Amino acid sequence: SIPSGNYISIVNCDFRNSLNGIRCTTSSNITIDKNSFQDIFNVSVATTAMSSNFVVTNNRIKRNAIIPGLGNDGSSGGNNAISLYCANANISYNTIDSCSYIGIRFEGYGNKIHHNEISNFNMRQFDGAAIYSFGTWAAVSGLGNVYGNNVVEYNYLHDGIGYRLGTNSGDGFNRQPGVYFDFLSERNTVRRNVLYNTNGILFNNGTHHH
Repeated sequence: SIPSGNYISIVNCDFRNSLNGIRCTTSSNITIDKNSFQDIFNVSVATTAMSSNFVVTNNRIKRNAIIPGLGNDGSSGGNNAISLYCANANISYNTIDSCSYIGIRFEGYGNKIHHNEISNFNMRQFDGAAIYSFGTWAAVSGLGNVYGNNVVEYNYLHDGIGYRLGTNSGDGFNRQPGVYFDFLSERNTVRRNVLYNTNGILFNNGTHHH
């Protein structure tokens, strides 16, 4: 755990069989590069309070939060492989294979999510996606509290599972979308992604100007 960290690099580390991998609060200028995460019970990489200027790149995540009962309930970033509440993050060239819920969840402003491969998501939950965002604002110098201006591009998202146990048969639209913009998300750009064997791109109620 990194509370209020600044200018920290975590490179070429191996994380296995732990509750979380790397978890930061109110931190900035953090680089997470070329790490391996296997059988993490909750979240492999996360910021749990407003952070900025993160680089999360070239990481390999395998079997995130797969064992029922060892992670979180999925709310507020739980059980996601990567979950950033952040401004100006670069999330790129990561490979995520097999996660119980969301592959990459981002909230905030000015984040770039590109050249990631995410497969076998929503294996133990649904109403998530390979890449997901909720319209939670970020504090940005000169702009105040804002959400938006995020870019999702050049990602390969495939083979969503969509866990069906305990859900209604009529809610299949949000079982396994490749990209999912949830309530209050706005002013994002999605372009040049490849989605295969997913439910495409989902815009929920209250989203606009994408």
